[in-house]
Amino acid sequence: MATIGTYLKRERELRGISLEEIARATKINIKLLEALESDDLSSLPPPVFVKGFVRSYAQYIGLDPDDAVLRYEDYLEREREEVRAVEEGRERRGLLKAVVIGGLLLMALLVVFLVSFLKEAEKPPPEEAPKGHVLRLKAVEPTWIKVVIDGKDIEETLLKPGEEAKWTAKKGFFIVIGNAGGVRIFFDGKDLGVPGESGKVIRISLPEDSN
Repeated sequence: MATIGTYLKRERELRGISLEEIARATKINIKLLEALESDDLSSLPPPVFVKGFVRSYAQYIGLDPDDAVLRYEDYLEREREEVRAVEEGRERRGLLKAVVIGGLLLMALLVVFLVSFLKEAEKPPPEEAPKGHVLRLKAVEPTWIKVVIDGKDIEETLLKPGEEAKWTAKKGFFIVIGNAGGVRIFFDGKDLGVPGESGKVIRISLPEDSN
């Protein structure tokens, strides 16, 4: 369908009427009439004024003014639809761009997560702390010692001042010390001190409920 400007110009030329003649008769500036015929909406005033121009133009050259105004309104609506389509297309492209960028960011985060996960998986498992109990005896005087480990393994030793002995057990120890004041006891890393007086024999269970 022809635009309003094309329609008016064609009908005017068919009738051999010049723009200058219409400008003189309608008192409409010829620059505005030229803009109307070329569909230069940006050079025209608001539509409410342009409708008056169209009506006067059409009436002067012998067209139905109401029909000409309806053609103008239809042309405006088509122009608005085109503008809306362009804006919607721009919005869709913007949305698509946002989705693409969001997807790329999500992929980047996923890659970072996977790399971190793989690095963690490659790390050797932490060493488990030794299970059970550790007994360490340090002599301060000559001392005879007997150690029963987990109620079955028996070891005896004679420690001189400054010497140490160490044992491990799953459940515990039963200890016989020939010189209670001659040895310092360390159990599971704790210093339990000297268990008694020099020259006395003492029997100890560690932990206390192991026997």
